[in-house]
Amino acid sequence: MKPKEKAEALVNTMFSKIYENGGLSFKIVLHSKAIECVLIAIEEIILEICECADEDFITPRLTYWKEVKEEVEKLD
Repeated sequence: MKPKEKAEALVNTMFSKIYENGGLSFKIVLHSKAIECVLIAIEEIILEICECADEDFITPRLTYWKEVKEEVEKLD
């Protein structure tokens, strides 16, 4: 999955988990919170990759998750 697609999928997943029939203004606030949650999760993934993986694995995975993070930040 491309970073932009992964970013959108993660935010949509978080959003669907926290949104329950709210009004439009409530929906906008929750979308912003979903983005915050995804960014926290991505930071944890990046830290885990840096701490646990060998050099051959770190570079492509780290690059991928940093690109996903950039795409999530664009959704805000």
